[in-house]
Amino acid sequence: MNTTTRGRIRIYTNVRQSIELAKKIYEKHKVDGDESLLLSIDGFSWEATGPKISFCLEKHKEAIRLSKSAEEMYRQRDAVLAEITDIIRASKSVLKNKYNMGPEKLSKWGFLSYDNSGIIEKIPP
Repeated sequence: MNTTTRGRIRIYTNVRQSIELAKKIYEKHKVDGDESLLLSIDGFSWEATGPKISFCLEKHKEAIRLSKSAEEMYRQRDAVLAEITDIIRASKSVLKNKYNMGPEKLSKWGFLSYDNSGIIEKIPP
């Protein structure tokens, strides 16, 4: 009579944990050698996939490092972007007051003018 394994076997969704689990499985597979139960897997080969685990882990670590670096870059950008956005709004206000009868003239500064029918004047390429 077949017995069932009690409990559930967890496969991680976390990338780092998945890679670490694969590393442990591969190491056990290598230790077992020709007696490894994993030699019977159809469509997969630990001999082909196993050596890729270290590469995958290094790329994961590099991606995490670059992600943290990118977050810092975004923070630095956003600190300056607020000032840039404020000066654009202030410039628009000054120019709209100056050219209140001809808002299409703001296109000389790169602004687009709209009326109810759409764009009055497009920015030249």
